[in-house]
Amino acid sequence: CQKVHTIHQSHDLIHCDLTPWNVLVNFPDPANSHLIQVELIDFGMAKKLPAGYSEVVIHSINGTEGFIAPEITNHQIYSKASDVFALGQIFTDSM
Repeated sequence: CQKVHTIHQSHDLIHCDLTPWNVLVNFPDPANSHLIQVELIDFGMAKKLPAGYSEVVIHSINGTEGFIAPEITNHQIYSKASDVFALGQIFTDSM
C-alpha cells in the first residue's frame, strides 16, 4: 500500500493496471519474515495527473479484467481511487 501511496502523492501517477502480477513481493531475510520488500512494475498504462486534477478521462478502457474499478467501465474516468479498488481486489483474491 505504501508504494501505491508514494506514486499517488509524490509523482501524481495512477498505475491503471494494478494486479497480483504487477506487485512483486520479496522476503530478503527468511529469518525476519516480517520484513518484506514490495515493488510495483509495469507502468505501461500509467497516467500522470495534470496539475490540479484528481482524475483523468481516457477514451478507451485500460486494465485487467477483474481489477478495473466500476467508474472506469461506466465513465472511463481514472483516479487514485481506481488503484485503491484494484488493491482491494488483489487482497480479496489472495485470501
